[in-house]
Amino acid sequence: MQTNSSLHNPDRLLDGPLLIFDLPYLMEKIVTEDSWQRNKRNSITLLKSENMRLVLIALSSGEEIDFRQSDNLISLQLMKGEVEFYTENKTVILKQGQLLTLHENIQHSLVAIGETIFLLTVGNSIPMDA
Repeated sequence: MQTNSSLHNPDRLLDGPLLIFDLPYLMEKIVTEDSWQRNKRNSITLLKSENMRLVLIALSSGEEIDFRQSDNLISLQLMKGEVEFYTENKTVILKQGQLLTLHENIQHSLVAIGETIFLLTVGNSIPMDA
């Protein structure tokens, strides 16, 4: 069994048949790294495979991310805090514990309300007849 608790290990796996992530540990770690201290935002790529990416992202209050448009399905799970999430036709407030999914080819952005940590999943679209 592979575990990914050592973030600064150059041999850290970004893909494997079975990976386990200690999310509470990673949430503490992400806001203690130099990148967070300098920029008040930080991210850790947990998984990067042909079919999916998982990225843990921390933002300080008021920080904005303009994702533009993705050719892939995404999900965004709020681990801490709140975000205001925008699409062309809708604005929603996501709170800790909530999960949002979004189809491909929809422009979107978000703004952190307070210190926020979320898990972004980007998955390749798979045809229904596959």
